[in-house]
Amino acid sequence: MWTAPAIAAIIGVLLGLMMLMTGLGTVISPGSRVRAMREFGASGGLQLVGGMLSFVVGAAVVMMVPLSRDMFGICVTVLGWMMLLKGGLLLLWGDGVMEMAGGIGERAMPIFGWALTVVGAALFIAALGQLGEATKAAMVEQAAPEVIEAPAP
Repeated sequence: MWTAPAIAAIIGVLLGLMMLMTGLGTVISPGSRVRAMREFGASGGLQLVGGMLSFVVGAAVVMMVPLSRDMFGICVTVLGWMMLLKGGLLLLWGDGVMEMAGGIGERAMPIFGWALTVVGAALFIAALGQLGEATKAAMVEQAAPEVIEAPAP
């Protein structure tokens, strides 16, 4: 059975990789990201699908990673709530959200790309460490011999 720290670590690895690749793609080609945002803002259908996808993924993260005292689990849960909120806002007020994001120009896009790259890399590295710890704990738990008590006479 998966433990909560292992689930948080797996989700953290996937989110970290996604953020890392998205950030690097933004740094490499900021003009394409600006065009993508403009196309996304102009299409009500894309806003609806993007809002639903963000809402569902955020809800899954929030449900799968229980809020605990572990700082890593808290960070992953906060990311889940942020995705859930973004999806909800896109579903309720897509054009308004896109107007707010529309001010990001081609010169500012690499800054957001680098920030996303750094945060994604940090999340990915931390998640790999957490996953290693969770795996070691599971292996120790499996390797521990069970103590069999003799029946009472």
